[in-house]
Amino acid sequence: MPTMNPDGFEYEYKQANHATGGGRVNANHIDLNENFPQIELEPSSGKDEVAPKKEYNNNENNLDKFIKKQNQFQPEVQAAIHWSLTYPFVLSGNLHGGALLASYPFNNRAKGVASGESKSPDDSTLKMLAKAYSQAHTKMFKGDSCIIFHDGITNSAAWKVIEGGMQDWSYVFTSDMEITIDIGCEKYPNENDLQNHWNDNKGALLAFITQVVHGLRGFVFDLQTKAPVSGAVIHVHGINHNV
Repeated sequence: MPTMNPDGFEYEYKQANHATGGGRVNANHIDLNENFPQIELEPSSGKDEVAPKKEYNNNENNLDKFIKKQNQFQPEVQAAIHWSLTYPFVLSGNLHGGALLASYPFNNRAKGVASGESKSPDDSTLKMLAKAYSQAHTKMFKGDSCIIFHDGITNSAAWKVIEGGMQDWSYVFTSDMEITIDIGCEKYPNENDLQNHWNDNKGALLAFITQVVHGLRGFVFDLQTKAPVSGAVIHVHGINHNV
């Protein structure tokens, strides 16, 4: 997807000075990265992590469930929800500007938690994915750019808390392992700098894509009929997040 916010892009393209960052919102003045379905988190027993409340069971998600609430979401967000539920991804990254790092779920916090990381049940895997990108980037892995984080990665909530973020939506509601990638400290780089950005990120993008071959993959069949099973739910022992 080239851009999820053509309104904001068009607005900023016309500006002589981009310091205010007005292109973050769409024509309705809504920040699309805070407009996805919100998720309530709660501590996960016995572990230093949080998990979505049971009502957000991703086994039961379907398009109709969210269309009924479509007035809550902007048209661009509705389209992204439709897309990700119709063609469920297993790995993705959404690209931002204004920093140089890779961050991973959760972006939100459990109620009453004021600081620190907001670790998901798949924290180690998501951390590995973020590091796969940062270490293949020409500069991100150093973690010493405009915002300093070790290895150029961070748990998202440890950086800034967002409710209704896209990566939390993807992880909780669609089983997609999604991270957020800020590809440069300059939010609106000059056209002459675009080739350098491509050179910096090309290898990292390819390295990230190859992560899709890790873990379990394949097909689920009925033991007796040998027919393929639609909507199968995979549970990994010790991980409080089904796929």
